[in-house]
Amino acid sequence: GREHHKHFAIGVGLCCNPNTTTNAVAMLLEARKTAPTFRKVVARETKRDDVVQFLLSDRSEAVKEQAKQTLTQIRDIARRA
Repeated sequence: GREHHKHFAIGVGLCCNPNTTTNAVAMLLEARKTAPTFRKVVARETKRDDVVQFLLSDRSEAVKEQAKQTLTQIRDIARRA
């Protein structure tokens, strides 16, 4: 419901925020109960290299594939800058 969506959005925001420590992000993403959908959205939305690198070794192929796509986008943006 609504609460789930709100918590999902807060979690994604925390994982994408450059001020959230890498350890805190890792705790959120590696928890056994963390849904692949959540990890995939984080992989799509983040611009943090450390988070993308972490998700490249995810247990879900879909999450790993999204992380690869995001990493390519981040590198393309960096090359143009």
